[in-house]
Parts: sequence; C-alpha cells; structure tokens
Amino acid sequence: IAEEMLFRGLLYRGLEATVGAIATIMITSILFGMVHYLGFGWPRAVATGCLGLLFGIIRWRTGNTTAAIATHATINFAAAMMGTTMILLAAWGM
Repeated sequence: IAEEMLFRGLLYRGLEATVGAIATIMITSILFGMVHYLGFGWPRAVATGCLGLLFGIIRWRTGNTTAAIATHATINFAAAMMGTTMILLAAWGM
C-alpha cells in the first residue's frame, strides 16, 4: 500500500500536472524499478519497472490508486505463494 501511495499517489499527482500522463507513467515506473535494485540487482529492477508500467496504466485508466493497490497486492500474494511452494517442494525433495 505504501509503495502505491507514494508512486501512483503522491508522485503521480505531482508529475501528471507538469509532464502529462504518459511521461508520468514512464518516470514513476523507472523510479519504482530503481527502488527495487538494491538487494535484488538489475533483473529484478527491470521486472519491477515493467510491473510499474502496469500499475501506472491502471492508475491512469481508473483515475485512482485503489485498483493499482489491489493489483500490486495480488501479484505480491501470488509471488509469495509460488516462492513458498518452491521452498516446500525443495524441502520435501521433489
């Protein structure tokens, strides 16, 4: 929720009035990816930046952050479940 409120809330509103929706989506997506670089590296930063594009488009199309928050939460939940499944399968020798 905090990431979406920052990137698709505060930054989006501040930039959109100045540079327009498309540039705002691009800028916030790049920044979103860069925040995820530390500790994860470039592959994660690029993937997260691409997700930032999705969240930005959702924010633009709906006009609010609620759908972007829900989408982000759903993706994080799915990733956590896949990671947990992989750990359990490895622990069980599968």
